[in-house]
Amino acid sequence: MATLFERLIGLDLENEIDLPENEKLAIHAYTGALNEFRRGRLNGPQLVAFFDLNTNQQTDTIYWKDLWQAAPNNAEFMRVFKDWLYLGETETDSIYLVEANFVQRLEVEVTSQGGTLP
Repeated sequence: MATLFERLIGLDLENEIDLPENEKLAIHAYTGALNEFRRGRLNGPQLVAFFDLNTNQQTDTIYWKDLWQAAPNNAEFMRVFKDWLYLGETETDSIYLVEANFVQRLEVEVTSQGGTLP
């Protein structure tokens, strides 16, 4: 099963079973929906249905939203979030292809802004 991160950057999806939960996601569409979810304009089941998220992908979505809400500067947090995914999607460098690096970068962004991790 593809992780949400893999679906967003398109990493190794050709090796996955042909299921909706393994299809490449558009970064802009996902982050737009995540923002609506953060604002309370979309609920969890809607987001899950839009992108065919499996249980692990739902867990990642909730954690990433919680990180976003924990960041004092939400706009800068989202810029970091998107920039990392764009660099991963284009395989600019191998550092951007590792999900653990992505999550660590998001957590560092929250704490460097003076926020507290969820």
